[in-house]
Amino acid sequence: MRYEKQTFRNETVTLDGNEFIECTFAGCRFQYSGGDFNIDRIRFDSLEFTVDGPAARTVLLLQSLWSNEVGRQAVQSMLEGTAKRADA
Repeated sequence: MRYEKQTFRNETVTLDGNEFIECTFAGCRFQYSGGDFNIDRIRFDSLEFTVDGPAARTVLLLQSLWSNEVGRQAVQSMLEGTAKRADA
């Protein structure tokens, strides 16, 4: 579903399968399971972020890699590459 210029307050917002354009989030929790989503020009005053399913397994992998210097460099390189692709 596409949400545009809407305000969400004190609720859990599922990212998977949704698109949020110029939306505002006040006291919300983002829930992500690994599916497609789009967020563009959003605003928030605070944010809680939770993951489950495939997304949770990805976070566990990244945490494990982060535990040593070589893994940390690999994760940072991946994040920088992702940011560059998003800017293109």
